[in-house]
Amino acid sequence: MIRELSWADYSALDAINPSLVSHGLRSMRHMLYAKENPTPPTRDMILGTVAHSMVFEPLRYIQTVRVFEGKQTKNTKATKAWKNFVAECQAANVIPLELDELAEVQEWADAVADTPHCAAMVGMKGITEACLTWTDETGLACKSRLDRYIPDGNVVLEFKTARDGSPDGVVRATRDYGWDIAAAMRIDGITKAIGKRPEYWWIVVEKEPPYVVTPYRCDEGMEALGRAKYRPVLEKWAACVKSGRFPGYADKGGLVLSPATWELMKFEVEYTNGGES
Repeated sequence: MIRELSWADYSALDAINPSLVSHGLRSMRHMLYAKENPTPPTRDMILGTVAHSMVFEPLRYIQTVRVFEGKQTKNTKATKAWKNFVAECQAANVIPLELDELAEVQEWADAVADTPHCAAMVGMKGITEACLTWTDETGLACKSRLDRYIPDGNVVLEFKTARDGSPDGVVRATRDYGWDIAAAMRIDGITKAIGKRPEYWWIVVEKEPPYVVTPYRCDEGMEALGRAKYRPVLEKWAACVKSGRFPGYADKGGLVLSPATWELMKFEVEYTNGGES
């Protein structure tokens, strides 16, 4: 199912999302801890949220952000005035920003608007922050939040920022931040919901000038990689839920610890050569 849902209502859904799966790649114990102890979003994540609101829904962005008008210094966030401002924003359910943070996010949004083919994509009519829910074949309830879903065409757009927006840099980001896992889960969830595989795009903006913007389509290989990562995690999680046991790195007994091959070869060569590599 794809629908509009507030962040509070989405968070309250008892279901597995891509972030939890990333923890499950370490162990089921890590995944359980992450599920029971959700961490607050980082500042980078908050700025990313503001950015995609600015890009996809400018009018909504105005309603969800408030800029600090007090004295701006390098230590603004340590001041009492800032802390009081944050408390006021939390009470009003809006995001607190400093002027330099707003300027940074505005640069990203302007870069998208100034890139014609990207501006055309984000300008298509759709649902911003659409809530996707589905039941996996394991029987587990799953959920994810889409930056932008375009029903006419069955297209998903995800706004991302990166230090390196080149193809190599974005491939690293998919690995380091689980973008491939999220893509595969969302593609499978949408396919199950409407019976048709969606087209999935990342709109990637470099964080530093000149703020190069590049759209990347998730191909079948990237999708398959993400699926190969997330499917075993869901299968293990379903088994753990059934058994009530959530193991760490070893289910029973201990593990055999072997050296890294490169390190073993390096020191074997040095030893053979009398201490010279």
